[in-house]
Amino acid sequence: MPLMTQKRTVKNHIVFYLRHHPTWISGLELENQARYWQSKPSIVSRRARELADEEKIDRQLDYRKNVQYRTKHA
Repeated sequence: MPLMTQKRTVKNHIVFYLRHHPTWISGLELENQARYWQSKPSIVSRRARELADEEKIDRQLDYRKNVQYRTKHA
């Protein structure tokens, strides 16, 4: 996997992670990455919501009302 070329913020980690996982990724799976990104799961969840509000990533609820994210598709 190529190295990140941007500043290592939680938002950039999320976008980078989603780019390399083209399917829908659950919010829990993103929160589980917090340890590797030196953050807390609640911060990862908040930043993912912010990215969705900024329309930089897609967000949906599955049939069990669990949140899922993926990169924007053109």
